[in-house]
Amino acid sequence: MFKKKTAKPPRRPDSSRRRGLSDITIQSAKNLASRDRWILLIVVLGAFVAVSLAAIFGGGFLGGDTKPGSGTGSKSVKSSPAPRRDAVSTVSTNTSPQAPGQKSTAAPPPAQPQPGELQTEPQIKSAVDVMDSLVIAVKKAGLDTSQIRVLPEKQGDNGMVVLVMALPGETGPQAIKDAVQKQLVDSGLTVKWGRDGDGIAVALGTGGKPSHRMVFMPSTGIDGGAGPKTQSAATAQDSASRLPRLAIVIDDLGQNIEPAKQLLALDMKLTYSILPNTANAAKVAALVQNAGRSIMLHLPMQPKDIANAKLGKDALMLNMSGDELQHLTEKHLSMLPGASGVNNHMGSAFTENAKAMQAVLSIIKQHNLFFLDSVTSPNTKAIWVARKLGIPSATRDVFLDYDKNGKVVAQQLKKVLLIAKQRGSAIAIGHPYPATIEALKRAKPMLSATVEMVDAQSLMSGSP
Repeated sequence: MFKKKTAKPPRRPDSSRRRGLSDITIQSAKNLASRDRWILLIVVLGAFVAVSLAAIFGGGFLGGDTKPGSGTGSKSVKSSPAPRRDAVSTVSTNTSPQAPGQKSTAAPPPAQPQPGELQTEPQIKSAVDVMDSLVIAVKKAGLDTSQIRVLPEKQGDNGMVVLVMALPGETGPQAIKDAVQKQLVDSGLTVKWGRDGDGIAVALGTGGKPSHRMVFMPSTGIDGGAGPKTQSAATAQDSASRLPRLAIVIDDLGQNIEPAKQLLALDMKLTYSILPNTANAAKVAALVQNAGRSIMLHLPMQPKDIANAKLGKDALMLNMSGDELQHLTEKHLSMLPGASGVNNHMGSAFTENAKAMQAVLSIIKQHNLFFLDSVTSPNTKAIWVARKLGIPSATRDVFLDYDKNGKVVAQQLKKVLLIAKQRGSAIAIGHPYPATIEALKRAKPMLSATVEMVDAQSLMSGSP
């Protein structure tokens, strides 16, 4: 009559159900890891590489030419205007382009700059402001700024740059203090005076921190009969021969004669790089050589942006055979028989090709010339091929006028001065623009006071 009720299975506790879901989740994760572990690994590595590249190329003085807006009179760092065509902005600094296949061994930058290092925009601006103000003050006092000598060594715990100047005739320490004090204070510098043997010294800086020390000495305290009176004066006796060396190469000459005349009128030891096949190449070469200055061949090479490039006739192209490249190189050299060396005009594509560069550089080697890599590409192979062939060579450090604005050119000049001071030598490349010529004219007193101007040839690695 009555059906026997079938006992229902006991309900699994919630904890058991949760464990069941967990088992499923774990198994899914295992399946996911099994299927996609390589994809996950690639994503993680990609993120790591992106972060690393951002850290390396995030900008700054040691990564490339610093941006306009960091020089004298700038209140903040501004965005850099686009560089000139085919000019890769790479100041270099203390490193050359990486050799093909060579792994980077560069250490990460220190958390805090060491004394005397020039690594940040504020440091560069501060040093430029101090040197500018000092040179102007000395000049307004009626003194010869070319007599200022920068000591090779830094002194003190904070690595101050020390400068020494012999006072003319009967000019006393108090007189020079009275002459320059107001100008220095009006420039917004921190100024603190003190005695230095028979002379007088002033510590200068920005933001209340001294970075430079200028010692004014009676002339007898440096080279007079009584001999040096202080350690600073003693070091100054031979500092002129140990000043940092700076070479400035002016490219793109040969089309017009007038810019070359204006540059020669500056009476500065510049190196003149002349484009072949230009209207007045031979006349400019003769004019420069008669003035006792050095000339180079500015050899046109294929850029990446070839559609917008003004290469001129018979530029070296990557679709040419080795024999054609060598023939054209010989032809260009024959137009400038007095050239002491060669640098590339454009060539961002050509200099990345080691085989093409070897064909060209083998001719340069036969003529016993040097080669300056203009570094129009960060991936240039030219410098490494040149060194492999044993050719005296170097890379440029700064483009002075990637922007034709006079303030930018002046800033770049000050920057290359600081590089030379830091490293002992530097090479800048400029062009015969009116702004560049005017900037060189204005900077001449500072250049005379802080560096030894030399021909580019003397800064080639492997030169005698």
